[in-house]
Amino acid sequence: MTPNLDDQAWEEKVNRAIDHFDIWQKYVGGFFFSHMEKALWNEDAAKRAGFGRILKRLVDLTVSFPEACEVLLGECHELYGDFYCACQPLMDAIFLKNINPFEPIKLSFKVLSHKTVMNRPDFPELLIYVFGALKTKLGNLETLENQKKEGEGFFYNTALELLQSEAFKSRKDSQELINAVKELHPKLEI
Repeated sequence: MTPNLDDQAWEEKVNRAIDHFDIWQKYVGGFFFSHMEKALWNEDAAKRAGFGRILKRLVDLTVSFPEACEVLLGECHELYGDFYCACQPLMDAIFLKNINPFEPIKLSFKVLSHKTVMNRPDFPELLIYVFGALKTKLGNLETLENQKKEGEGFFYNTALELLQSEAFKSRKDSQELINAVKELHPKLEI
């Protein structure tokens, strides 16, 4: 995909939005990722030349999200208390200490499941990039069982939705991509 002036302007705009949001301290992830969903989950965005770079940057931020919250827990505890559970300060502390990356990463899979994104020539590279980043963070899903018990298995369910969708199955390289994903995450039952 050859960038044009519109594409460059779009990429700069989204990057400015990422730079502008102090996502760890001001927005604690939630508002930030909802804004990114509006920016990326549409056909116009999916056709942009810089889309892949933006998605990779978003994934890199997502993978570091839990550690960033841990670091800021002590510094911004009062802010977090107001933001999440004003009426349950103890639950707030517990939530932050156990913060997990599954909800934000759901956005990356949702974006990848867009039919226009699946038709991009760099789709295989982006798919493997997302699963590779998750391997760095999650290993081979060793913590998944625990997350499932708590009803938080977003990663597993959303990844399967993407890999079992008709749009994905209709790709000529779908089995090849599934094999590549299984190499990264052998415990993911596809």
